[in-house]
Amino acid sequence: LPRPEADNPYPAFGLTLWITFIAITTGASILRRVGITYRSEGERLVFSAGLGFALLAYLVFALGIFRLLYSGVMYGVLVLLTVLVYKEIRSTTTALLYYVKRSYHPAMMDIFLGALIMFLLLYHFLGTLVPPVFFDSLVYHLAIPKLYVLNHAIVYYPYNFFSNFPFTLEMLYTLGLLLQGSILVKCLNYVIHLLLLAGLYSFARTYLNHRIALIGVAIFYTVPWVGITSFLLYVDVGLGCYFWLATYAFINWAIRKERDWLVLCGIFTGVMLGIKYLAAHSAVILGISILAFLTWKHFTTKAVPAVKLGVLE
Repeated sequence: LPRPEADNPYPAFGLTLWITFIAITTGASILRRVGITYRSEGERLVFSAGLGFALLAYLVFALGIFRLLYSGVMYGVLVLLTVLVYKEIRSTTTALLYYVKRSYHPAMMDIFLGALIMFLLLYHFLGTLVPPVFFDSLVYHLAIPKLYVLNHAIVYYPYNFFSNFPFTLEMLYTLGLLLQGSILVKCLNYVIHLLLLAGLYSFARTYLNHRIALIGVAIFYTVPWVGITSFLLYVDVGLGCYFWLATYAFINWAIRKERDWLVLCGIFTGVMLGIKYLAAHSAVILGISILAFLTWKHFTTKAVPAVKLGVLE
């Protein structure tokens, strides 16, 4: 199939919205069948999107393994996913509009923080229209996926050391190059950074309140590197996103005592490990945290009552 012009942003914007919606609805459909429970619509949207984008990345990888990286095949997969999850479209749209509406508060501080965040979002969004110029992006974040697209398959490239790195997020870059070009790739990367911000906001609002959520996101987003990575095609934004989703799921499991959240924590930890080798440190920290929590739970539920009973006797 013919691809849109690589320097035309409008098809890229449309494809970004379509792919994002497919990711959210696909993830929501899977999690609904699992029976996972949420405390807010924002929480449902965030985890659905995280799972959906991970699924899309591994679908691209599967197509590459079977030498099926063609735009026509990819469009067919996207259309098929749209048909399969059409029942989620209405509920997801309603949930998104409802959550956005509930997030508005007329207080002056909230308006100021919201305006600051929106200004930074727009400012960094303009970076998606700029051609990629940074070293990592040109040497392997885009160069290796471009080879995959040219060969219509995942191929080994022995002349680039970086081609041996984990490439989960680069599968989404491959998707963008396959369907349009670097603008779509940058837009998808930008959406992943939006998912990170939404995850932070959802967590703080669920367990604290709306004001603290806005303050936390504003402080985090004013760190220059956070916004820069949204359009420079560094995988750090994806690494941070999935590390936070894994941590968010771990905290939900520890507080709510629902095993499904622990499973989701494991899934997002695996996705995180597939993005960058440095994620191993974060995975170890999460593993130690889980073991520490289980040990503390065992001690407080069995050891302490046994000691009290012994003292009483």
